[in-house]
Amino acid sequence: MHIEAIYDKGRLEFKTPLRLKRDTLTVIVEVPDEAIETAPQDDPCERLPPEVIARAKAMREALDAIRDAPPPPDDELPALSDKQRQRLDAFALREDR
Repeated sequence: MHIEAIYDKGRLEFKTPLRLKRDTLTVIVEVPDEAIETAPQDDPCERLPPEVIARAKAMREALDAIRDAPPPPDDELPALSDKQRQRLDAFALREDR
């Protein structure tokens, strides 16, 4: 069924009264291109307090340093536990199939 409605500040009102069987209804709305505002949306991060932004930047820098760090040489790695060796052996058996 096609029915006209008016959108007014977040509310959708049918031009013709309509009684629905349910309280909720999924609708498809066609919005003309010229009705859409093309101004850039404000960044929600700009509304955060400066101390939160500074802490987030510090956390990002710390994570980037970890991601960019080279792996340690093999001779500096801790020895494998018995459980880790068993898991590696199990994976090797799977690869033989």
